[in-house]
Amino acid sequence: MPLPRAPRECPPVVRRICAGALAVGVLASPVPIWAAKRARKTASRVFPAVVRRVIDGDTLDAVVQVVDTRGGHAPLEIRVRIIGIDTPETNSWDPSKPPELCALAAKQRAAVLLPRGSAIRLVADPHRKRGSYNRQLFYVETAKGEDLGLTLLREGLAREVNFERVPYQRRAVYRKAAKQAGRPICE
Repeated sequence: MPLPRAPRECPPVVRRICAGALAVGVLASPVPIWAAKRARKTASRVFPAVVRRVIDGDTLDAVVQVVDTRGGHAPLEIRVRIIGIDTPETNSWDPSKPPELCALAAKQRAAVLLPRGSAIRLVADPHRKRGSYNRQLFYVETAKGEDLGLTLLREGLAREVNFERVPYQRRAVYRKAAKQAGRPICE
């Protein structure tokens, strides 16, 4: 079977590379440049991290390893807000205010799923980077791949929200889970 040929306007070296790639199936279905750019824009980036502490049901402190200027790795502590959910506030920043109804239940459930020192994955959404109070916005997954936001929605400890009115990747899944769970326990 003859090898497929690259277009004649390509230099001979490029034609040979393309023909070889086609032969092994690398370029079996060429992707238009605009589709590749769109895929890069919508691709999620995953960052391994370690839980430092759970603030409340939808906020936690985590330590990620970043590459420093010398090419080594340095730990960086960040405050993470989970995209797409809202849990009652513990009001830990103001001791004069009592926690909202079910705030401690949501925090305890998050702490059970994400104990201090446990490995997690922070999954970035291409449409979201920072939220209010300068918190980094991520989906949070346990080492087993369990989505914390989805779990809290299914258990009725959170509600699905879209504060910035910007679409986010898991919105359809979160809305479906929230709808199936019915009204959150704490409302």
